[in-house]
Amino acid sequence: MQKQRFSKLKALGLIALVIVSPLAGAGAAFALSNWNAGVFGGAFAVAGLTSGFLMRLPRVQAALRLLLPQPVE
Repeated sequence: MQKQRFSKLKALGLIALVIVSPLAGAGAAFALSNWNAGVFGGAFAVAGLTSGFLMRLPRVQAALRLLLPQPVE
């Protein structure tokens, strides 16, 4: 039981890292650009694309499989 809980927590941390790290980079780029509105849209668009591509990594896919309930047929 403890092993299962740890692996779910580890998977949740990986998914959070995949989502939050590109957004943090976009926020930093926006702040470093002296709050330029053009950088705001571009940085967050790149962050969205990066999150989407990171979701396709095999380890992230395995974490999603562990966290999301599977339908029973």
